[in-house]
Amino acid sequence: MNNINNKIIPAIMPKDLQEIALSCDEISMKTRWAQIDLMDGQFVDSVSWPYQDQIFSLKEAEELKKLILEYKELSFEVDLMVSNPETIAPVFANAGVKRIIFHHKSLTDPRVIDRFEEFHPDIEIGIALQLDDDISVIDQYLPIVSTVQFMGIEKVGYQGQEFEESVLEKVKNLKEKYPDLDVQVDGGVNLETIKILSESGVDRFVSGSAVFKGSVEENIKKLESLI
Repeated sequence: MNNINNKIIPAIMPKDLQEIALSCDEISMKTRWAQIDLMDGQFVDSVSWPYQDQIFSLKEAEELKKLILEYKELSFEVDLMVSNPETIAPVFANAGVKRIIFHHKSLTDPRVIDRFEEFHPDIEIGIALQLDDDISVIDQYLPIVSTVQFMGIEKVGYQGQEFEESVLEKVKNLKEKYPDLDVQVDGGVNLETIKILSESGVDRFVSGSAVFKGSVEENIKKLESLI
């Protein structure tokens, strides 16, 4: 496991649990982390599992827990592109994910993070910022937050979009102000952009289409070679 990549994080936008499992089969032993993207059709327009029927049932939660246990070589994070994320975050914490990304715009009260950390101290917490978010909003989440995820695209919840270069300056500014925070970028990460992202100070790179389109193993190797 020591030689397995931990900087490239494949993003899975699942229509069902089977799609998560199939994606995990493809990336297992090629990278250490996998991101599951959750979209509820309210915070973002897109809808993914388990929000097609608006209900995350106990059975689905148990099935996810079994899946995470099955892929012991992978660490999972979830990107909660949902309204009221505090209601679903504990479900994923109990299912065995290692990191949860909350979107700043979805949090009506920053104390939600404090309460979540109190009950789930072993879960890494990240905050996602969109292109129009000021980096100063991170102050209200410190010191609990360990990761900042910048969205590198304008329309959140869709893969294959054009990269927005304005995120580069945001990364640089955040790294200057908070050098100890890990920074990852989600959206627009591909062979053309990963090098400039790395040079700007990005620590981890979340990518969907650039990983899964074609040979997953070759795609990850090519992306990693440019960091």
